[in-house]
Amino acid sequence: MEKVFLIRQEHSSVVVGSGNVNVLSTPLMIAFMENVALELAQKYLEKGKTTVGYHVDVKHLMPISIGRKLKRATLIEVFNGKESK
Repeated sequence: MEKVFLIRQEHSSVVVGSGNVNVLSTPLMIAFMENVALELAQKYLEKGKTTVGYHVDVKHLMPISIGRKLKRATLIEVFNGKESK
């Protein structure tokens, strides 16, 4: 699956309030990640089930300017909600 996000002014750290530079804000980057995770995991879920975010550990490696496109997602694991022992 490939999903493309066009980075717009409303996604910037200036508008979101998380910084002073017109680049993709980390909070919106995380929202994009959760959106893609939901779409990727959906085919593995029973009807009526969904995903929830319970832990986020990210590195925002480079700035993405307004007007640029962001695309890349890899589903690594589907967690069933039960802790392994």
